[in-house]
Amino acid sequence: MGLMACLALLAGTGPSVAQNLVQGRPAARQAAPADTAGFRAPQLDATMATIAFHRLNGSTPDFNRQAETSQAYRSATAFDRDQVRARERSRLEAQFRAFDLSRDYLVRVSTTLNQYDLARRGYAIPFNEASYVTFYDNTTGRQLGVQIRNVDALNFISIPDVANARDFAQRNNLNMQSDIASSIVLEAVIRLAETGSAEQNSGNPLLIRADAVAARVMTNNGRDARVIHAFSVAPPASASSRLVERPLKAADVQGLRLGMARAEAEALAAAAYPDGGKRQADGATAYFEGLAQGAEPLCGVERDRGSPVQRADGSPVFFSVPDRSAACLALQMDDAKLARIVSGQRLDTATRDEVRAALEEKYGPPSLVQEGGTFLTWQGPDPAIPNSPAVQINARMQEAGTGNLRSVLLGIEVRSARAVGPVAAPARPGGPRL
Repeated sequence: MGLMACLALLAGTGPSVAQNLVQGRPAARQAAPADTAGFRAPQLDATMATIAFHRLNGSTPDFNRQAETSQAYRSATAFDRDQVRARERSRLEAQFRAFDLSRDYLVRVSTTLNQYDLARRGYAIPFNEASYVTFYDNTTGRQLGVQIRNVDALNFISIPDVANARDFAQRNNLNMQSDIASSIVLEAVIRLAETGSAEQNSGNPLLIRADAVAARVMTNNGRDARVIHAFSVAPPASASSRLVERPLKAADVQGLRLGMARAEAEALAAAAYPDGGKRQADGATAYFEGLAQGAEPLCGVERDRGSPVQRADGSPVFFSVPDRSAACLALQMDDAKLARIVSGQRLDTATRDEVRAALEEKYGPPSLVQEGGTFLTWQGPDPAIPNSPAVQINARMQEAGTGNLRSVLLGIEVRSARAVGPVAAPARPGGPRL
């Protein structure tokens, strides 16, 4: 993406903390012992932090701009630059879709261990009041801060007994005379929670809030780094990621519902999209309104081939919103019956809150809310079909553009609650078609 990770603490840190290592230097990377699986979580870098912000914020990065800052694009000749940009954009979009907000990530901060405090009976670890780990997005020039909300659980090594503290210092070869006992690397396994109040389009740093679920202190001496203290961090309370079936108020999209006969479904779709024509690809039939000139006619072929549609606990994986037209509708059949529906819409006069209110008005309270309220899931039987098997409705809202060009992208997917195989955006006024 052309992003450069700069791991440092924000303003307010002492001079020693300003010597923080850049994320991913070998001194920190070699430190994790083999028997601590949690610390083998993927290490968060600037690229991943930027994706996480947008996924939690319900927004979309400028993929074209990011592609143009990539090394591949900068190295391309005038003859193949357009092809390279398209290839890089495709790669970045796939990376955006594949990012898993539900898993834990690792951050490493190079800092110091202060001298033993006789009054507090322990060693303090300087971590600025804002509790940020910061990254730099070279594409936009913006800083992005990851704020650890429970930082108090990992900024002080308590050793009440002075004799034990002396043993600790001797065992770990700490300096027992100066104000700084040692240079260290603080490793924290974090769980991404939400975005902060920073406006995406202001000049202020973007903010992600996260909770530490594990942390440890390492010596900062390259390949010989070792653990000198492991914190006991209570896992933060978090909302369940499991779907809970509940009665649905509706289970259709624009009158289309699972199990509908092919002829009836295609007739309804053709009547709703009379001017955009229909196209068939990857086993799906797609209908469009306002397909952008030169855009690839896709609606619903959003998951990589072979990737799962849900996790082991039943919660859905990321569903990206079709964005190549003002509106589109894709139908997938199974034995001449409608087996999956995908709808994509670009709305230029509705806010995200208004779209969510419209969704809940039609389908009822969601069974699962993820990614800061931008990814909603409903699961239950279709109320229009007695004794029908459960269906799952996924709706995702993303903000795109700024100012007068701002719009909300809405993607809706209706499928069986059981896993099915994968199916292969000018703006329109008004509210969403539901």
